[in-house]
Amino acid sequence: MEKHLKTIRTAISDAERQPTRQDRAHADLVQALCEAMAAQVPPADAAAAANMSLSELFNTLRKCS
Repeated sequence: MEKHLKTIRTAISDAERQPTRQDRAHADLVQALCEAMAAQVPPADAAAAANMSLSELFNTLRKCS
């Protein structure tokens, strides 16, 4: 029984950390896109590299600080 409880505790711990990882990954993406725009990378190229449409790219760039 303890083995199963440990597995459950590990799974819930991983699940609870997942949003933090996603938030950090998104913040890193926003930063990379902002830096690319500052370096005059063509928006179409940056969008393609991020697997985004131009509309998604521009919406994301609004988050640049």
